[in-house]
Order: sequence, then C-alpha cells, then structure tokens
Amino acid sequence: MPTVAQTQVISGEVVLRTTQEPGYEHAGSPAPEPGPHPPTAQPGLPCPGCGTPNAPGRTYCHPCGSPLRPQPEPPVPTRWERLRGEHRKRPAVWHWDRRWGVALGTLPLCLAVGVSTGGAAAAARDAVPAVKDRFLSQFAVAPDSVDASSSAKGFEANLASDGVDNRAWAPRNTGDDAVGQFWTAHFLTPFRLTSLVLVNGASKTPGQFFETGRPTRITVTVTTSGGSVVEKEIKPGGQPGPQRFDLGIDDVVSVRVRLDAVHPGLKPGMPVAMAEIQFFSRQAA
Repeated sequence: MPTVAQTQVISGEVVLRTTQEPGYEHAGSPAPEPGPHPPTAQPGLPCPGCGTPNAPGRTYCHPCGSPLRPQPEPPVPTRWERLRGEHRKRPAVWHWDRRWGVALGTLPLCLAVGVSTGGAAAAARDAVPAVKDRFLSQFAVAPDSVDASSSAKGFEANLASDGVDNRAWAPRNTGDDAVGQFWTAHFLTPFRLTSLVLVNGASKTPGQFFETGRPTRITVTVTTSGGSVVEKEIKPGGQPGPQRFDLGIDDVVSVRVRLDAVHPGLKPGMPVAMAEIQFFSRQAA
C-alpha cells in the first residue's frame, strides 16, 4: 500500500513518520465493525379478533374495533346479591295461586299471635278477613247520599265525593273554629269497608294544598247495619295527594269524618277543606 513520508521536528530532532494514504487498506487487515443499528419499532398487540398488529398504546383494533386487551372478569355476586336480584325480577302482578299461597302461609302466624293473646277462634276470625283485604282486588264504593254539619259557599258536601280532586268540602267556620265540624256518607247497601282514601286540603296541587286550611287529625266514626259503632283516629300527613288508611269493618252503612285538629292555611280566613273522601271494598272470595 503506498505510504507518504512526513518529517516533524520535536525538541531539535527530526522525526520521520509514514502515514497510509486514504482509500487504501492492508490486504490482511480486518474490516471495521459496523456501528450499532437504530432499534426497530416493535409492533403493538395483535388483535385477538382479526390478528392484525396495532400501534403501541391503542386500546381497540384499528381495522375491526375489537378490544386489544382482555376485559376483567365481573365479580362473582354474593348469595345476598343473588337473592336480591331474584326478588327484583318477580312479576309485578301476582297470580292468584301465589296470592293464596302467601295468604295460607301467613295464616298460621296470625293464629299463633291470637293464641298468645287468648282465643284461637277469635284470632282466626279476624285473621282471615284481614288476609283477604290484603290480597283480593279492591273497588271503590260511592255513597248514596252525603251531608255535613255546615258548608262554606262553593265548598258543598257533595264535592268531597264527586271523584274530582280539585273541588272540596269545607265547613263554614275557618281556622280553629272548624274543629268539631263533620261530614257524613250514607250507604243503602251494607258493605265491608277495607280502606278509606283521603285527598286532604283543597286540592292535590301543592300550591292550593298549602294555601288553604286542612285537617291534621280526624275521627272516623263507622256505623254498621247491626247498630254497632266503631271509631278510629286518623292523622293525615302534611303532603298533597291521596292518603290511604286501612279499616276492615263489615256491614258498614254510614261513615262520619269529624275534624279534631286543623292547620289554618297560609292566610287568615282560609277554608279548612277536604278535596276527596273515597271508600273501598274488596271482591268476594
């Protein structure tokens, strides 16, 4: 290989050096090792659906949209969660066989309670109608006539049983002077009174309900065809809309509703009103 001589003076001495010309190599010299190659980009996860590699960091496959990473398994529900789910899936309307199954199942409990307080026969006599009241279909019973101790103008007695909840009965007196006033419904055919539904106040509309007066405690006096009288105290809630009260009294021929305590309303002199008084019975077994 051609060399080139070069001279250099170092500390007063002449030094001869030879260098190899560029482009020439010794015949037996090894070839220089190549430098490190840049790392190649690794493909992303292959799609479990179509097998196509996707770029790193993707969550869903670009061609088919399948998730690239396995989804976590849902937790195994506990026994209580399974029972609660089965309870929520029950049918909204029970069949007759289910109703009577529940009725027969609760009857021994009612008998046991009656025996503990004395009188198994009396317990059975009271338990069976109560179970029927709970599970048999209900229907409304309209009174044949109504009257009241007094009525304010525009708030006549018949408006409390006309089936419209934006017209009401109210006594002539207002505020605390309305205490003791009453409204009575009469029935020509005796029936079993299973429940009483009240729409308290002048209307179920919140504005009219809170503006006018309304009863906060009433006494319901029920008279039967045999002449017996049953009284029950009821405390209507302070919210608009229908409110149900279970009674369970046989052979009813009249029902009197007496005002024992009232809320006077937002303004003085507002009528103490009851928008609707409804009576319900059940179908015969």
